[in-house]
Amino acid sequence: MLPARAAESRPSNFSGDRTSLAWSLKLTERMAALVSQGDAVGLGGMLPILSRLCLCMIHHQVCEVTHKANDPRWSTTHLRLPSRQQLDPVTSVHLLTLVHSILHMDTTNLSLWTASLLLLRQLAPQPLPSLLVTRVVSHCVHVITTSAYKQQDQDSRFATASLVLVIVLDQHVSTDSTLQLVAILDHGPLVPALVEMAAGLPSSSSINNKNPTTECRRRADALRCLVGLVTAHADVRAPVLAALARLDFVHRASVLATYLTADRPTAQRDGPTQTAWCLLLQIVTALLQNDVVAFVAVVANVASVLLAALYSTDDLTVALLTERHVTVQLVHASARHLRAWQA
Repeated sequence: MLPARAAESRPSNFSGDRTSLAWSLKLTERMAALVSQGDAVGLGGMLPILSRLCLCMIHHQVCEVTHKANDPRWSTTHLRLPSRQQLDPVTSVHLLTLVHSILHMDTTNLSLWTASLLLLRQLAPQPLPSLLVTRVVSHCVHVITTSAYKQQDQDSRFATASLVLVIVLDQHVSTDSTLQLVAILDHGPLVPALVEMAAGLPSSSSINNKNPTTECRRRADALRCLVGLVTAHADVRAPVLAALARLDFVHRASVLATYLTADRPTAQRDGPTQTAWCLLLQIVTALLQNDVVAFVAVVANVASVLLAALYSTDDLTVALLTERHVTVQLVHASARHLRAWQA
């Protein structure tokens, strides 16, 4: 547990702390009952607001109030000092270990995945214990591979786990955990599952059953995870490149590029499609920077689309500027290999 810190006291802001606690408990029970009865729609847009209100009131009771009374004038509140760091690195690693000890039993808990992501984001880049790194990566691989062929209720967990995986591989891999990671990434199910989610095109039967926007967001999440893998340090990157070669990713990337652009200018693509397109260009750029010459063919196949983005006379938007940025990086990376590809 986090150590208690002394601070000044002040009168409570809530009108009757014992009453506010009862309110929060009753309100939580009522919301849970409505959701369990399938009547969450009846709450309309109030459910997020009511949830935040309950959390605020419970946090006030558990974390701040040190002396409760029916009269708020006699309730004292324990203030946290904003200038002090709440989590030091040792405590963060300890909490991360605890979170993944629980996830080892149940990897479906989205709240714990969110806690894991938040803990990693506030940690400075540093090697973590090899056992912890291996466990976190294994949990991420399990969630990603099981979500690859599931329905939409898996999307949030997949997106969060993929972000956790990228952060760990990019910032927290230790030298003594490299061998275990190579074994997981080389012939494991992670890269094939990501490629299937990223480059697998929807069949005619699935188009009618699934939301195209949701499908494209899942594709973008998978591509974002692949970007993290192919731009990680060399020990992690090498088995990923080998797996992509076995999966004929050159051909699949070419087909996906044609599918995403469909000879449409930037302004005519929706947001998720444009995001997926730019992420695909980043992957191809990273592979060319790793001397995978075959991916020049992908650039050749979409040359007209790249030129249209570079010389577009449409109004400048964030989407167009982002596409131009990644296109310039792609052209620079492919120019080094043009002669080798033509030979």
